[in-house]
Amino acid sequence: MLTQDMEKQTIPTYLTEGIDRQKNPQLEEIAEFIEQLLEWHKGDIANYLTEGIPKQDPETLEAIQEQISEQMERNLEITEDDLPDNAEPVDDELESFDVERDELDIASGSSVYVYSQRRNCNKPHCSCNNGKGHGPYLYAYFRGPDGRLKSKYLSKH
Repeated sequence: MLTQDMEKQTIPTYLTEGIDRQKNPQLEEIAEFIEQLLEWHKGDIANYLTEGIPKQDPETLEAIQEQISEQMERNLEITEDDLPDNAEPVDDELESFDVERDELDIASGSSVYVYSQRRNCNKPHCSCNNGKGHGPYLYAYFRGPDGRLKSKYLSKH
């Protein structure tokens, strides 16, 4: 285990400034801690968590479950930062287009938002290069099963 003095410092600071002043037992603790970090980095953190969960009391398990649920909801949210700069929200619902949710490969629990957007075709002499773009076009934005933001063309606005 790390001692209280070790926990007060950041790991890089401790390793670069403090390691040469430590006695052997503390060096062994550091080596064990680094080995644990390397194991977690290899993907063993999932095993570490699943081995530790059965050891928790019911109150702690409920707190863990709540945290995981909240994180899953946050992962499915779509914020303005996720969308292209020129995407404008539209009041239309997805149902007003000839697209079913089943066709979109949407993550369970993800919402679908309809946005109006202008696009550039990137042809060198096209008038869309003046900053206005083509369109506006309507797109559905949603999270796919892998959690990544996806869009689907719906129609010209």
